[in-house]
Amino acid sequence: MDKYERRRQRLIELRDTKCGGNAAELARRIERDASYVARMLYPEGKRGKKRIADEMIEVIEVAFGLPQGWLDLMSEPSKPMAAAQKVAENSPKTEHHSNPVIQEVIRLMEATDNNGRMMVLGAVKLTLLQYIPTSKKNK
Repeated sequence: MDKYERRRQRLIELRDTKCGGNAAELARRIERDASYVARMLYPEGKRGKKRIADEMIEVIEVAFGLPQGWLDLMSEPSKPMAAAQKVAENSPKTEHHSNPVIQEVIRLMEATDNNGRMMVLGAVKLTLLQYIPTSKKNK
């Protein structure tokens, strides 16, 4: 599967899990024309197909609060995004955390699958390293 087909599959996953299977709702969320979004969902080879370019990936990921690169991640067939959502629904919610940065990290963790969670954790580690004094980093 090439990167464009992977992106299309992930967009279908978003449509089905976050937009109730409604392509028009997906279009509304990413602020694009419904016919354009429908053409991004066309299978490869269908006349009028639009590939999901890098610029559109950013639009989609921002609109849904997904970590950067989420559309290009391989989704585990046995553990789709819907399963991750069920785990998130049964997890403690972010409201009890007063720090908005922690709330955002938790929200991102709850909104994505295991691969996405690993990306979020990696970003958190890199961010935290900026706040650790140099003498402690080397220990």
